Amino acid sequence: MNFTQLTEQMSPEQMVGLLNTVFSGFDELSEKYGLEKIKTIGDAYMGWGVVARAGGLCGGCGEHGA
Repeated sequence: MNFTQLTEQMSPEQMVGLLNTVFSGFDELSEKYGLEKIKTIGDAYMGWGVVARAGGLCGGCGEHGA
């Protein structure tokens, strides 16, 4: 089911509650893993972060530091 179909079956209050729950969960995960929330637009959540690996950010290629 896509977002449009879901909104047709929920009241506006229910939809805002659902989005608040989902985005709050993303906020908690972003905080936990050191990600940065860029913005939310409607039902979209945009964030960014770096995935670190043992030996450096990309596994030790030397281009990104240790």
